[in-house]
Amino acid sequence: MSNGQNNVLVDGLSYYGLSLLSFLLDSHPDLASDSILIRSRADRAAEAYCQAIRNGESRSEADAQAARILYQGLHFSLYNTIVNILWDEFQDLVPEEEARTIARDILPHAAFLKQEYDLNDD
Repeated sequence: MSNGQNNVLVDGLSYYGLSLLSFLLDSHPDLASDSILIRSRADRAAEAYCQAIRNGESRSEADAQAARILYQGLHFSLYNTIVNILWDEFQDLVPEEEARTIARDILPHAAFLKQEYDLNDD
């Protein structure tokens, strides 16, 4: 997986770490370089999976438990919201292929919205 500036981060990541990194690159690019977040969540997800299997849960249930830990609090994406607004409301001004790049530029200026409006997964 080549991801430019995050190549060092990819080395040694587990399945769960790579899954989370891929998700963050797509939905939370501002968090994609947080190696502590990625490694700690990946470790906790792997432990939850193993514990579920040891407890007799199915692989499907173990996967679901691991995913809950891996993606907790990350389902809402301000970045994806900005991308969708650019696609929907500014389609005549912003080419679709440039919306993600522009959204990355806008994101730091819109970060206050997360706190001001309590934007979360609920």
